[in-house]
Amino acid sequence: MADRGEVNILAMVHNSASELGVGALSVLNRYYGRDDIPLGAYGGRVGLPNREYQSPWGFSRFPPQPAWQVGPYVGDLVERFPSRIRNASQAYDATALLRLVLSSAAPGSVTIVSVGYATNLLNLLESAGDSFSRLTGGE
Repeated sequence: MADRGEVNILAMVHNSASELGVGALSVLNRYYGRDDIPLGAYGGRVGLPNREYQSPWGFSRFPPQPAWQVGPYVGDLVERFPSRIRNASQAYDATALLRLVLSSAAPGSVTIVSVGYATNLLNLLESAGDSFSRLTGGE
């Protein structure tokens, strides 16, 4: 849709605590010629990185596999291909980026699309006013 000019991607945020997840987004954006899209990494309290075989929601893998947040290809993607951002420490905080983008946009002009976890939307809705906007996330 972006290639056809039907949407304008303002930002992308990664929704899990995987340190390399936002790096994978960066690799894909570079491949598609969208290296300029601001990227945010999840920094909230749900699904914090762990080394357990069980998620915070009670789901477990059998037989045991590495920590549940780590996808089977993310590390290889980030390691093998160039990108502007390699890990979460190089990206915006997702909630701050969402607040920045929304505060800069005309009311009603943004549609948020979330795939998978909705952790960043939870953080956005629970956020307080800040330097980007006096409005709370819910407002």
